[in-house]
Amino acid sequence: MNDLVSKAPDQLPSTPEDMQNYYRKMAEQYASVESHAGNTISVRNGIMSVSDQPIPGNQFAAVILDAARLNTYYTAAYNPQATDPPVCYAIGRTDAEMRPHPDMQKDPYFKPQANQCVGCPHNEFGSGRTGTGKACTNRRRIVMLLAGTYNQTQTGMQMTPFMEADHYETTPFLQMQLPPTSIKGWGEYVRTSAAQYQRPFFGLVTRVYLYPHPTHGKEAIGFEALGPTPPTWDPILMRRHNDALAEISHGYEPPRQMGAY
Repeated sequence: MNDLVSKAPDQLPSTPEDMQNYYRKMAEQYASVESHAGNTISVRNGIMSVSDQPIPGNQFAAVILDAARLNTYYTAAYNPQATDPPVCYAIGRTDAEMRPHPDMQKDPYFKPQANQCVGCPHNEFGSGRTGTGKACTNRRRIVMLLAGTYNQTQTGMQMTPFMEADHYETTPFLQMQLPPTSIKGWGEYVRTSAAQYQRPFFGLVTRVYLYPHPTHGKEAIGFEALGPTPPTWDPILMRRHNDALAEISHGYEPPRQMGAY
């Protein structure tokens, strides 16, 4: 924090407009150091979960608000129990604009590996520990709203949709990171759903589900368009979409224990 929070009473702005601007700057500073709200969907051992609670049927319905490229580089081998953030990471819309995230400058834990991802030696096939993949993992970060849950019935899994517009006004963001095995399927979904419905994905209800990849058998995340969102949702979804544009670009926080480096 800077001196915005330490002004003496006689130093405060004298007009209501200046005081409001002062409050706005203070609010932005406080918000910038707080972690972002929402829940993260994870996949481990063939189980899709949110906040450590398994998702019934490994599937759910969602309105996907935004998606971005996410590159992450770790110096240590993968450990499912580790919680430290990547040493270097990038978030962007196209491969050409991918470069170390500006938030990395906030803490010495983060160490940029190159000026941009294109041409970075860790972003080349063959740089990974196995000798074939990349040392820097290319993912997608997705922000969405829960639109329905699946439950087992006598006739199979049935989806219970959330149809009230107010639900989409207040429900927290869900965030998911797509592994490399799911990126091709995600791209196919975006293209085919756009061709079929002439809508972006935030104008659709989408089934998100877990399945074994047919080529290598690893867990992959699939997407299926269930249909367009109702017109009554449009104003709310556009507002939440605009919020997601900022949410999706936020950086990682450094580890709480800083003695490791």
